[in-house]
Amino acid sequence: MEKYRTNLTGFKEKEIQALFVSPPAHLLDDLGLTRSAEDARNKLLAAIPDTYRHGAKEVWQRIHVDTRAWRKPEETVAAFETLQQAIWEEERLHILYRRSDGDTVERTVDPLGLVAKGSVWYLVASIDETVRTYRASRILSAASTNERFVRPTDFDLAQYWESSTQAFIDHLPEYEIQVEAAPSVLPKLPYAGWFAKIRAVGHPLDSGWIPVTLCFDTEEEAKAFVLGFGDNMKVVEPSCLAREVVKMAHAVVQFYGESVKQGGASLASEGSDVDKVAVQSDKKSEGIHDVTADFSLGTVAEIHRFQSTHPDYVKTPLISLSHLAQYLGCQRVFVKDEAHRFGLVRVMTGERHGGCAF
Repeated sequence: MEKYRTNLTGFKEKEIQALFVSPPAHLLDDLGLTRSAEDARNKLLAAIPDTYRHGAKEVWQRIHVDTRAWRKPEETVAAFETLQQAIWEEERLHILYRRSDGDTVERTVDPLGLVAKGSVWYLVASIDETVRTYRASRILSAASTNERFVRPTDFDLAQYWESSTQAFIDHLPEYEIQVEAAPSVLPKLPYAGWFAKIRAVGHPLDSGWIPVTLCFDTEEEAKAFVLGFGDNMKVVEPSCLAREVVKMAHAVVQFYGESVKQGGASLASEGSDVDKVAVQSDKKSEGIHDVTADFSLGTVAEIHRFQSTHPDYVKTPLISLSHLAQYLGCQRVFVKDEAHRFGLVRVMTGERHGGCAF
């Protein structure tokens, strides 16, 4: 121990601090090393010179590393202990693996190491003298073949991982687009999509909108991204993407339009509150919709009774005010005249009428 203490005196302060940066606790837990790591830290604290001990404790208290993603469920590795044991003992494994396309395959592999990227574990293994990577959570089962293998003496796990991930990135497909974005959404772009990469942001145009170059893996990702910003983003190039976005938007309107028309009555119960209306007609003028609404303050039961006693009256689907707003693509719906059961429902659309109460 005295020799150990003497060697530690040769450490510089920054080197000791580096030893006490907190490793990701969940990864230690996966490896079954949480308690061992705590014991090692305490022994190291006792061994270092007094002049550095306080600084080492401060590092532990002031820096914490957590590699888990927000709201992303943790992956379960069913065969984790088996994988670890085989790696340490250099035993060949027979695994049942579910590929990314859903197919299940059997493989006999020589496990070389485990790599954690974020909170996801990967098994690096050799098969037919070729090193491959397997997502550990997709290994459905693993069993030792009771055969030993010879680990390649020149294999470097960290070096393999770096070169492998770089090759994967280099071969990813790219789909680049040019858009114009409203100033209000520009700060949201870096956080709006997991696979959207911002290549360039230009100077504001005369309209105030900003040209942006974005890159995606596929056209489908680009369509979904652009459509999510509604009328706050316009596709400039490629023109074929703009046409596809328009087609998708029409499909969404048609889908939800039919859902609202057909599902309005089923969503309303006999004892519903007074926010149920029966839409008869609508007209659009300067961004405001005037919608004729029957029994705007009546309950669903009252509307049903009126319709049953007036056979000549046109029966229209029942719909709530919130669903009416969604159907018309606007922000809010107001009852104009609360003193009458028949009247107009005013609809506010866009930012032009923001904050107005009709």
